[in-house]
Order: sequence, then C-alpha cells, then structure tokens
Amino acid sequence: MQIHCILLILDEVGVSETQLFADIMRWMQEFHCRTGILFSLNETPKFSYPGRQVMNEYSVANDLDPFRVTMVEARHRQPRGPYGHRGLNWFGTLGSAFIEIYRRDPISGVVNQPPRIPVVANGYRVLQGDSVDVGLTMEDLFPPGGQEDIEEIRQLSISLDANLLQQFL
Repeated sequence: MQIHCILLILDEVGVSETQLFADIMRWMQEFHCRTGILFSLNETPKFSYPGRQVMNEYSVANDLDPFRVTMVEARHRQPRGPYGHRGLNWFGTLGSAFIEIYRRDPISGVVNQPPRIPVVANGYRVLQGDSVDVGLTMEDLFPPGGQEDIEEIRQLSISLDANLLQQFL
C-alpha cells in the first residue's frame, strides 16, 4: 500500500539543518507528499537530554498540567525563551527561525530546493507586514485528481499570517 500525502507540516527543534533536510526529503519522497512546510527553530543553548536517570525520576506525563501552565507563563514573560520547568531546561533562547516550502513536481516527482524565508534572526522577528507570501496556491493543497472542484480558486495565493507564525514560534 502506497501512502500519499497532500500537505506535510514538519516542525523540528534542536536538530541540525542537515538532519532537517534529510527528514523533509524522506517524507516528501517516501510518502509522496505534494507540499511540505518546514519550520526550523534554532535555540541557544541547544536542548540537551538530561539523562535516563533524571527522566526516570521526572515524567512530563505525570506532571502535564503544571508543565503546560509553566510553559504558557514562561512564554508570556519571555516569548523567545528560555523555558524551564522543575529545574530542567526545555527550550533555550530562540536565536533564529525560518520556513522552507517544498513542492514535489507531480509528473517528474522531483522535489524542489526552496528559498529560505527568515522569521527570526539574532533573536528578533524579521517578518515585515501582516502576512508572508510563501509561494503556495490553493492547488498545492488539493489532490491533482480533484482540481476541477476548485477551478475558480486554484491560483489563489496562500499567505501565512505573521501573528499566527509568531504564536507558532
């Protein structure tokens, strides 16, 4: 059975750009995703797994509600981090973030190498305006066989709301 994916949103924190690229390409090629949106967040210091002994003593699953409250409060105080809970560092300070939009050619199957859209640089938001044109159209979000249903809007440009992106980051 072959899986086909129309839209993939990949959000990874704390992995190298080489690993991010490998992950998005795997999804695009192995699952035949048509469109992929990659969000990359780079923090300082990078998250470091505290070790099996510490994690055996502390479980987020057993502390989920207080953990969520702490993360929301930390985000309000310092939107770009760092975030900690019960003495553990869960996210450093956001230094940079970017978006890349990948598309698979429906005929050749080749996945494009997109331009990078910076969102945060040196800890500061660099988006200009209320929205970001990421080069997608409505037809990128629908399966090729059902395009006649969206004929009137298929070339309509899709922009990402800057405030939504800010909340996402």
